Amino acid sequence: MVYLDTMVGGVARRTGVGGNTGQRLISIPRVKALGFMLEEAQMNEEQRFRRRIEVFTADCPCCAEAVELVQRIACPSCRVEIRDMRDPDTARRAGKLGVRSVPAVALDGVLAGCCAGRGPQEEALRAAGVGQDFEAG
Repeated sequence: MVYLDTMVGGVARRTGVGGNTGQRLISIPRVKALGFMLEEAQMNEEQRFRRRIEVFTADCPCCAEAVELVQRIACPSCRVEIRDMRDPDTARRAGKLGVRSVPAVALDGVLAGCCAGRGPQEEALRAAGVGQDFEAG
């Protein structure tokens, strides 16, 4: 971590460890200019990518096909992000979006209609006989 110690003629000097005290850093006007350039670059990236597409996967062959499909049909304005469900943060995000099975695709934070409502549902499983004892014949 860099700590600013003194300002001499617009130049920041660092308080360092192990003999780095007083090392010349970058001038404050230059820092401000770099900050502006970084903000501008970030803004340009946001303008370039108008649609955020998240593909939730579990690294299986079906998921690989979904990733290939999305990447193939995505346009230059699409930012495609591949999300691994084995990552706890990704799993939390997927849960918030309503992902119940993979592969799943979200566009701008909304689960695609083709991916909504999928996955095991208790009512359907019970209707199919799960949880019902077999009667002795």
